[in-house]
Amino acid sequence: MRKLVIGLAVLAVGSKSSSLAVADESVPAPEIESAVENVPELIFPIAGEERAEPKFAEGKFGAYRPGRSGRRDCGRGHCGIDLCATMGSPVMVVMDGVVAQIDRSQTGEGGSWIRVEHPNGKTTWYMHLARIREGIKVGADVHAGETIATLGRTGVTTSPTHLHFALTVGKPGRERHLDPTSFLEKAALVAAPVDPEPKKPKKALRSEAPDL
Repeated sequence: MRKLVIGLAVLAVGSKSSSLAVADESVPAPEIESAVENVPELIFPIAGEERAEPKFAEGKFGAYRPGRSGRRDCGRGHCGIDLCATMGSPVMVVMDGVVAQIDRSQTGEGGSWIRVEHPNGKTTWYMHLARIREGIKVGADVHAGETIATLGRTGVTTSPTHLHFALTVGKPGRERHLDPTSFLEKAALVAAPVDPEPKKPKKALRSEAPDL
């Protein structure tokens, strides 16, 4: 398991509370910011003080979708959960894995999306992305809490901005969708991405250019 400094506002496992837990309360306050903690193996895909969740009935797993009721594994048609969040929010991979596919739905429904395969046999899907992180490509190793993209509205028409998160098992094309609700309830909520995308250096204005 990887380790890094995560400080005060990180672990809030399985709770919708806005209060963030400190893993070791025995650490004196002045030293908490430099405390080294274990990175959770399962991390909620969107950082924040509260868990993102569906804000419309159709965003829940198994909700009605016209023309999709034939899939038994998806209830009435919706094969994932829609986590509403602000456009541009970092989207994180929930656990260690390998990027298996980066694509854009031809029908427009899923928009730009990423599929990640994990060693435990599960696959996670991240849809309605705006921009894929530089360096994220098929075959790349990714780790829990690593930013892989930013949230957008690709493939979204009238719904609030959201991440369509899906969880499957089985081979591509024959996969079976699982309700990710309880899976995500077990995920650690982090205040910020464990591995954020580095910001590109700002170009110096003419007035800021150093004298040579």
